[in-house]
Amino acid sequence: MTKLRNVSGTTANFSYAFLTVGNYSITHTVINAGCTATVTGNVNVINCTGPTVTATGSSVCNGSCASVTSSGTGGTSPYIYSWSNGATTQNISACPATTATYTVKVTDAVGTTATSTAVIIVNPAINVTVTPTNLSCNGSANGSAIANPTNGTAPYTYSWSAGGQTTNTTTGMAQGNYTVTITDAKSCTATATTAIIAPPPLTGQFSKGTASCAGCGCKVWVLITAAGGTSPYNYTWPDGYINRYKNQLCPGAYLINIKDKNGCSVNVSIPTP
Repeated sequence: MTKLRNVSGTTANFSYAFLTVGNYSITHTVINAGCTATVTGNVNVINCTGPTVTATGSSVCNGSCASVTSSGTGGTSPYIYSWSNGATTQNISACPATTATYTVKVTDAVGTTATSTAVIIVNPAINVTVTPTNLSCNGSANGSAIANPTNGTAPYTYSWSAGGQTTNTTTGMAQGNYTVTITDAKSCTATATTAIIAPPPLTGQFSKGTASCAGCGCKVWVLITAAGGTSPYNYTWPDGYINRYKNQLCPGAYLINIKDKNGCSVNVSIPTP
């Protein structure tokens, strides 16, 4: 909208103070010695203070993107935005690998400029190692695992896929794969998976025969063979004898206990010959 201003005086030269920006139509009337002259013209009054701009960054997890916003005020709109990464929009999205600074320059309609900077802080990635303790016996559920986070921002919270346990250690685990999710103080997360392994089942077999033993009243011999579990093995006979081989046995049924390194046990029954 054009604003009208009328000015009169006795000389051709004059000055006028404009208090607001805008387009003005000026009419200047000069009256001198009974003569009158009128001059008209247009004046465009601009804001010479220039614009101001504020850029705002954020904090993100490693591997994530973030928005950087800017807001221009003052000066003469519209504004042109120019970022240090080449973008020309008012707001930008960036995915820096490390903490980075971004600068925006705002140019208003009459060419005056202002700049501002913003920082995207990239929080360190969480590294996780999981140390498992495997099962002592096949079919048991005494496995455990300990999660050890590094980097990130302490304190950490934990969530295991087994039973909803929420500490860095999970216990009472059967054979299988388990995942832990760790969240740090900046809400950044990391996951790791570990396997709880069971030893093969402990089994026992026997072989037996009759020895040639002159004068022996009992001639049966028995050899026990263990497999699976965790070696070495201990063999215990009903009379307390500890060995996998026993001879000079009289006919009868025998029950031999096999125990492995972890205390897992199985019985081998030898029927009467």
